[in-house]
Amino acid sequence: MRRRTVVAAILLALAAGAAGYVYIYERPWLLDGLYGPEARTELVPRACDFASESGRRMTCYTLYVPENRARRGGRLIRLPVIVFEAPERPKQEDPVLLISGGPGAVAYTEKRFAHMWKGKFKDLPWLDGRDLIVYDQRGVGGARPALECPEIDATRDDPMNLERAKAAMAACRDRLAREGVDLEAYDTNANADDVLSLKAKFGWKSVNLWGQSYGTRVALTLARRNPVGIRTLILDGAYPPEIAGKLHMASAFTATMERIFEACEKDAECHGDYPDFRRRFEQVVERLRARPMAVKSDPSPLLPPKVFQVNDVIFLSVVDSLLYTTDGIAKLPWVVERLAEGKSEALQDPLADWDQVAYGPFVTAGVSYLVDCNDTPVADDSEERRAAKQLPHLSGWLNYALAVKPCPIWTARKAPGLDRAPVKSDVPALVVSGWFDVATPPEWAVITARALPRSQLVVVRAAAHDASEQACAQAALGAFLAKPDRDLTLFCGPTPSHPRFKRKSEDE
Repeated sequence: MRRRTVVAAILLALAAGAAGYVYIYERPWLLDGLYGPEARTELVPRACDFASESGRRMTCYTLYVPENRARRGGRLIRLPVIVFEAPERPKQEDPVLLISGGPGAVAYTEKRFAHMWKGKFKDLPWLDGRDLIVYDQRGVGGARPALECPEIDATRDDPMNLERAKAAMAACRDRLAREGVDLEAYDTNANADDVLSLKAKFGWKSVNLWGQSYGTRVALTLARRNPVGIRTLILDGAYPPEIAGKLHMASAFTATMERIFEACEKDAECHGDYPDFRRRFEQVVERLRARPMAVKSDPSPLLPPKVFQVNDVIFLSVVDSLLYTTDGIAKLPWVVERLAEGKSEALQDPLADWDQVAYGPFVTAGVSYLVDCNDTPVADDSEERRAAKQLPHLSGWLNYALAVKPCPIWTARKAPGLDRAPVKSDVPALVVSGWFDVATPPEWAVITARALPRSQLVVVRAAAHDASEQACAQAALGAFLAKPDRDLTLFCGPTPSHPRFKRKSEDE
């Protein structure tokens, strides 16, 4: 009898323990309270839903993380993760983690973007035996929830309607809030925490962070807060936290245009073809302000063609989009000259590219607004207001941007959620910048590198926001990963000083 009593007691205790486990498991707030906000974070393998044709084996995962780590028992959100495994042997144990830009730029983890990976790694020899990990940041692309804004996309048919644009932003924000999205849980600090979750779940002892554009801000935040295990930083288009980037569009745009005007004037072929490039550019802007031009965008795989009434605001937005790439800069004098001659077809292809960025799936609008506004809810816009008065040909574009400022709409925060002080870190860093970069100008790269004692700055003179795609930068990346303290100053010299400009006689 006594033995039966003991056995019964043990069984009863086990049952009680199991019940207690279920009790805890079913009450996320208790798990979070006992074990912290990472208690329910999980990395779960999943089947890849597309083949990349990249030459590398893909393995796919879903990372579950708390939407708000400060809120016990809050919901989990899902981030898609893809590992492109290194084929080389011996394999390096410190992978490269790509942190995409934006904020809100997709990392091409979804089937609809499979074509973006085709053959990509044949051009990335600098990975040198390392896995490449890509993931969509919280709220972006293939993440769930994805903070997309169809309300804003619907304004594509009337892009200059100011009141409709503001109403669409408010409608998207209100809908996301009704759907249970924690609007204050999407900022750079949360993105940095998600990278730490990835690092912990994969068990990486050492990792190389490759930040692109806004992704450099996430990488820098990690280097400030949690540098342990970060082997190197690749800062590809530096966006340091002390810069409120969306409020520097006037200085970045005018500085980039001055560099292009100067390059064309010093280049015999460009100056011969376009001797009045600067004046023609300003004339086109003023003419389109007075008389908008109907232009049908080229077809694209993602958006149907559309006839836009291109005024000065849309034209300058298209020019800003052209300035992101070396090819776009090379084509700009040709486009301006054609438009000055009344040949609207010259704008069809650039218009389609701008259209896809403004209204396509490459940037998740809700995340773009929330991260910027939660990081810096109130910022000084005096530069834009001053430039609008001093530069008449840019005034319409700048005043429109000032009128649709998103932060009063998107966030209730009054104080910045991000530490805006310069990041000082001893982690070896390679800062790559394009001389003609309008999104993250080379001046920002200098500011970033100045605070990092083990950094090296490589400026690609003939590049824009695509600097790391240039051959000399690729060689520098490979040398840096192999030996982070190696002198890289000779990899990208002063020549060529600019892209080869499209000749006036060349057809599209």
